[in-house]
Amino acid sequence: MESETLMEEISRKMKRTFSILAVLLTVLLAIPVYSVAAETLPTAPPSGYDQVNSNISHGQVSYITYQSTATNSQRRARIYLPPGYSTNNKYSVMYLLHGIGGNEDEWYNNGAPNVILDNLIAAGKIQPFILVLPNGNATGTGVSDGWENFTKDMINSLVPYIESNYSVYTDAQHRAIAGLSQGGAQSLNIGLPNVDKFPYIGGFSSSPITKQVNQLFPDGGTKVKANLKLLFLSCGTADGLISNNNRVRNYCMSNNIPYTEWLLQGNGHDWSVWKPSLWNFAQMACAAGFTDQTTSTPTPDPISAFTQIEAESFENQKGVQSETCTEGGQNVGYIENGDYAIYSNIDFDSGAASFQARVASATSGGNIEIRLDSITGTLIGTCPVAGTGGWQTWTDATCSVSGASGKHDVYLKFTGGSGYLFNLNWFKFTAPYSMGILGSVNGQSLTPTLTQTSIVTTTSTPTAAKFHCFLLLGQSNMAGYALAEASDKVEDSRVLVLGYDNNTALGRVTNKWDVACPPLHASWLNAIGPGDWFGKTMIQKVPAGDTIGLIPCAISGEKIETFMKSGGTKYNWIINRAKIAQQSGGVIEGIIFHQGESNSGDPSWPGKVKTLVEDLRKDLNLGDVPFLPGELLYSGPCAGHNTLVNQLPSMISNCSVVSASGLVVDPGDTQYRLHFSHDSSVTLGKRYAEKMIQALGW
Repeated sequence: MESETLMEEISRKMKRTFSILAVLLTVLLAIPVYSVAAETLPTAPPSGYDQVNSNISHGQVSYITYQSTATNSQRRARIYLPPGYSTNNKYSVMYLLHGIGGNEDEWYNNGAPNVILDNLIAAGKIQPFILVLPNGNATGTGVSDGWENFTKDMINSLVPYIESNYSVYTDAQHRAIAGLSQGGAQSLNIGLPNVDKFPYIGGFSSSPITKQVNQLFPDGGTKVKANLKLLFLSCGTADGLISNNNRVRNYCMSNNIPYTEWLLQGNGHDWSVWKPSLWNFAQMACAAGFTDQTTSTPTPDPISAFTQIEAESFENQKGVQSETCTEGGQNVGYIENGDYAIYSNIDFDSGAASFQARVASATSGGNIEIRLDSITGTLIGTCPVAGTGGWQTWTDATCSVSGASGKHDVYLKFTGGSGYLFNLNWFKFTAPYSMGILGSVNGQSLTPTLTQTSIVTTTSTPTAAKFHCFLLLGQSNMAGYALAEASDKVEDSRVLVLGYDNNTALGRVTNKWDVACPPLHASWLNAIGPGDWFGKTMIQKVPAGDTIGLIPCAISGEKIETFMKSGGTKYNWIINRAKIAQQSGGVIEGIIFHQGESNSGDPSWPGKVKTLVEDLRKDLNLGDVPFLPGELLYSGPCAGHNTLVNQLPSMISNCSVVSASGLVVDPGDTQYRLHFSHDSSVTLGKRYAEKMIQALGW
């Protein structure tokens, strides 16, 4: 009896336990799960993962068109908006790149990325996110390599377009990049050096354009280790391009850089690798934080309302796009009635009295409503904008403002009739007291009078001593290719550079003077060109109170025709930048020039260079200032062009050629073999300086 009673008690307890477990299991199974444990991936996807399921919701795929500053043209991409996309929510964005023979249609037509994501979302494996399928070959007039040029297109045009026109997060944590073959190499080439912008990176069967590891990890991996969330490398073991995957993997392994490698046994260079790779990468990125909604965007540092604020530096916007500006840098365009731009944390201090904007309009213009903290917030002023006769014909528009003090988000709301209204280059506010011209290098008042209580200063040019300025013209070898080193970044406060673009890392602003430090040209290059050591050498030859000013105007990949007055698109840009230097009290005393790779062997090239120099000297009233063209690499495929370079002194007055004898190609330039190594760039810069010093008689 006792044993039977004991058995009954045990049976009752077991039944109760199993009942509790069953309830718990039912509850757990009812809860949607939106992430997969990273340690369970990568793995082969289940059957049907890439097949349309008619019983679930589907995302929307459509074309978009955006203006590219890298190609100076409209470019097309595809975009996938997940099921239930709503502007009430914020979404992460993944950029997925195609192979060498494809375009923005290749993934959609062959890889079913929308179907894969639809199925993952429906299964609760990932949170919804936006997928962008661009054309990774950014070709255009004067572009020698569209694949390389896509880096500029993506960072400067495509990403800003997406983040301006869709309800997305704009911080790095919610941005990913991946691709197949050529696109896989591009993902590594773009993502790893810019890991602070793309911390989730996927290279599927990456092609031979994958850069050398010293270019992918220029600081030995320090930046990658600090920012990387996921590095996913995949390849079929029968793929003849697997060596590209292996060298990245080997470097990561040797330098303790975290990565995930997935080798598909017996697979080749095809969709049997790429589709499963996307399926895994999407889930692993989400597990690593790609779609997390808990991280808030940090508040930006305050920006003084009384400094010039570039229009394209908006925090967010509706309807507008950035485009190339003839006054340098970019402007905001395509403005229509009801569009707006938001500028965060603008500091008005104790108040503002007026508003000034740099505008252009080929129509009758419109108005700029200036509001605080929301699109319907306090209206502190309305600035009328009249027609100027052209979209790049610039003038100033002003109005009075009142009711602004302290720190606010500024909303510029654009109103007017139908169609495009006007373009906006920059704006600023004026304090309700006068400001002097001391401490300014471009006519902007930043040093206060005695009635002002706060002191704001910037780098200043001398008022009594001489400000010696030099134009830096050409293409990629003048802009720089080799990565700058620590020794190049030792600053001399008497060597200034006119900002080429907005470089937040250096605090540099387009068309504003700053202490020279590489990169002098495009910030994304992070490169050293001959201008750096030209300036460092020239400063040694001037009196203690004098200053050197460098005006960088080189553009990688461009032919000489781009820079010419007749038919060129960048001549006015050069003129405008040069005039900023002259208006700052600078005297342009010479031109250093390195160009020709994109015109290699063209017998008409010397005559075009002669015309360019004569036009610049005349339009800037330079007189017969020295013009110094540089030779091309003698070890490269364009060495024969040096015959044409050396014709220039017989055609152009006060012209001397700077020799490239003994200089060598950068070891990372295995594709073009056109670009000087770091040490050769330093030597070339010094040679330019020595020749200029001789020409000026210093």
